[in-house]
Amino acid sequence: MAWARAKKADTRLVAALAEGALEEEQQRWLAANLRDVTDPVLLRAAFEYFRGDALLPGVRAEALAVLRPRLQQLAGAAPQEMQTPLLLLLEQSSPDAPVTTGELQELERIASLSDYRATPLVRMHAEAERLLQSVGVARPEASAFSAVVSELALTGPYLLSKRAGVTGDKLSAAERERLGRALWAIGERVAEESTLVEHLVGLRLMKQGAEMLKEPERLTQVTAAIHEGQQMIGVAPALQVARWPIPSLQQAWLAATLENEWAHLRAFVAPLNHGE
Repeated sequence: MAWARAKKADTRLVAALAEGALEEEQQRWLAANLRDVTDPVLLRAAFEYFRGDALLPGVRAEALAVLRPRLQQLAGAAPQEMQTPLLLLLEQSSPDAPVTTGELQELERIASLSDYRATPLVRMHAEAERLLQSVGVARPEASAFSAVVSELALTGPYLLSKRAGVTGDKLSAAERERLGRALWAIGERVAEESTLVEHLVGLRLMKQGAEMLKEPERLTQVTAAIHEGQQMIGVAPALQVARWPIPSLQQAWLAATLENEWAHLRAFVAPLNHGE
């Protein structure tokens, strides 16, 4: 197991992200050594990991108390990135709580930022692969991809979508319009990222924004894009890439996925749509 061979906190964190649940002793070790994790991507991933219900409540509280101030520093160091401030704004709130007027002002500020995620997926995967390779993981590229999926940090958009969905008339008509524009703008930035899951999460935020703004043209456009994305979901499982006998083909598939998963899978779906 990679955990046993690893000694540093960042390597053990990537191993946990790749392999899943940790035992109690491992949870406690990682929580106690989070100060040694310096990579911004891993800090966000650790924050989301320690929010999980499967972890011991005391360990979770200890870890989050260490990570919150570090994420606040991270947000200040990357002033044009949405990911961290959105997560910090919403992560302690209930998914069933309406968006408040005070939160709306901060959401508008976040919506004005230029990027959702600053670190390219290729770079994230290369670093995870390097760490796993350093402790002798077999096929580190596959385990690294599992870790990278956990590093996407989509709790912020998820909570925003849930809370916007229950806001209803808790805001004035003018405030609902402002929220709709913020949802569209934030969703647009998320949908610009390269992975299928980010693209779909962003599109769904955009759809909520278009519905709130009562703009049928935008709604039609984004609904069609969501339909296209849903068609892509089954492409990779149907092709059973992991069972391909030629390693170079598997590597080429992974490289294309890391470069731009949405565009890569869209190439398989487009002929189907053309035949409809």
